[in-house]
Amino acid sequence: MTPSHAALQEIPKISTSDAFVPPDDLFDKVKALVPLVQSTAAQAERDARLDDGVMQGLVDSGYMTMLAPREVGGSEAPPALIIDCVEEISYADGSAGWASMASAATVGVFLAVLPDDGAKAMLASDNCLSAGSVPKPGKARPVDGGYVVSGRFSFASGGAHAGWFSGSYLVVDDDGVPVLDQPGGSPYPLVALIPREHTDVLGNWDVMGLVATASYDYEFTDVFVPEAMIAREASPLRGGALYTMGAKAAP
Repeated sequence: MTPSHAALQEIPKISTSDAFVPPDDLFDKVKALVPLVQSTAAQAERDARLDDGVMQGLVDSGYMTMLAPREVGGSEAPPALIIDCVEEISYADGSAGWASMASAATVGVFLAVLPDDGAKAMLASDNCLSAGSVPKPGKARPVDGGYVVSGRFSFASGGAHAGWFSGSYLVVDDDGVPVLDQPGGSPYPLVALIPREHTDVLGNWDVMGLVATASYDYEFTDVFVPEAMIAREASPLRGGALYTMGAKAAP
């Protein structure tokens, strides 16, 4: 049963305050969660969202920050270990594997590419888990200190537990005309991360499989986004080789 629209707007009660302590035994901690993932899988499908205890367990194990840069306290785990961990959870339950992988990858990417103040804001929040997609860009109008953005997006896997949502935008002028990066050039894109309280989570994830991934549609309408939460460059601002593989190389 899909949660009500009002319930989808609530900030999930998932604490990530202790998530940034990279464990030496990440895989073992993830593997220990398999019985819980398996025992809650059927109910998660009925609820159309992962069990809260499963997600908190993944956070506490270090799984949800395994792709975050060491510079901010993440594991910045090697690809082979990341794949092993995702495989273990996916074997226990496909929805849990997909939703947690997508959210962990989004957390890692944004903590690598956001400006320092944006990364600090994400880390300081009670729930730094994030979800979202970037295709089919919305529009961003420049204002003092940032942008006012609007857009509708799909497939926010892990959205049931996300405290932040991402989206891509084309910069437009006050008349809604795309701004070019140079005369005769191309429209100027940017990617932003926005707190859940400014996100309209629409739900409408009505599918036959991977129901518990909660890959919701979501929308922003005239939301102000400060410069700190704008990722302007694809190149990482922190972290090592893991972040030079490109977003499509995420597990």
